[in-house]
Amino acid sequence: MKRHLVATFAGLQGSLRAAIGTFEPASIDAAIADRATLLKSRASLQMAEVADRHADLTRQIVASAPGSLDRAFALAYDAADTAMARDPA
Repeated sequence: MKRHLVATFAGLQGSLRAAIGTFEPASIDAAIADRATLLKSRASLQMAEVADRHADLTRQIVASAPGSLDRAFALAYDAADTAMARDPA
């Protein structure tokens, strides 16, 4: 039971890191880099990208849809579970 709880907490942390990482400024800048023009300001493109990413995360949570949060949870859970299986202390 302890192993599952520790792995679940690690999975939750992994999901939170993924959600926070979604809004990393460098990642947003990279996503809009080739779309900025004189008619489309960098700031408005950044806000549109943030809105798209927020909508994606919301969809994943509300609809229990597979996506980046599920993948991050599974990877972190499996890593913690494997580590505890090797060293159960």
